[in-house]
Amino acid sequence: MGRQYRIQKETVELFLLVTSVAGDARMRTFFRQEVEEWLEADCIDEATDSVGRELVEALQPEAP
Repeated sequence: MGRQYRIQKETVELFLLVTSVAGDARMRTFFRQEVEEWLEADCIDEATDSVGRELVEALQPEAP
């Protein structure tokens, strides 16, 4: 369709919802221990656990 993109309205609304911040609210950060406890409590399979841990590692701020 040329250089046009067609995106569903619901997709745009969801994107806006998850990326919006009200007023001076800030995105919550989680401690590594909290994430570890959640992964353990969820009893997920090894493949999903591996993906989750990779994402957590990628999202961690780099040490100074």
